[in-house]
Amino acid sequence: MPETRADSHGISYSFLAIGTYGAIGTAPFGADSLTDEDTAELRRTYAQLGALDKDILLAQTQDRLRGFRVAGTEEETLTLGSHRFLVKRHTERGHGKDHGYGLLLQSDEHTYIAVGHNYTLTLLPRDGRPGAVLQADELAITNGGLVPRRRRLNGDETGVGTHIRIAADPARIHGFMPASGNPSGVVRFSVHSLMGQ
Repeated sequence: MPETRADSHGISYSFLAIGTYGAIGTAPFGADSLTDEDTAELRRTYAQLGALDKDILLAQTQDRLRGFRVAGTEEETLTLGSHRFLVKRHTERGHGKDHGYGLLLQSDEHTYIAVGHNYTLTLLPRDGRPGAVLQADELAITNGGLVPRRRRLNGDETGVGTHIRIAADPARIHGFMPASGNPSGVVRFSVHSLMGQ
């Protein structure tokens, strides 16, 4: 996808193009003339996509990848494998960027990788049964690749197993406890559908 905007707006459409339309790359216009500060989001995006490049290319051929961009109060429902997810823009008490974006990649039947910036991914019921996030690990990006586990997210950070939040500075937990955020913007998580009554 040539000559996209090199700002947050253009970057957000890169994830949509790769995850939804099968693009193999993007080329932001004028990126070489921007300052380091102006390219922070662009560098984070290329680090994320570069660390997952082989996984993304394989997932594109097997229908195991979804890209999305949500703005304002928009919501998007993603179906991947046998699970469904609701994507919303992450807000900080009503403030923050006006859009969120990312990719959801299915690793196996119940394991996924979420990557991107500024969104919340909520697991929806499956066949009338609620689902739960069993475990979620933030992955670190080092030397162009993923380190298996930077840290395990706790129940407060996953909404007691109901969602995955990808945000550099998430809201304080319970209104006062600081949450660490996901600096890498890459989380691997496993889900499970709970038994019916």
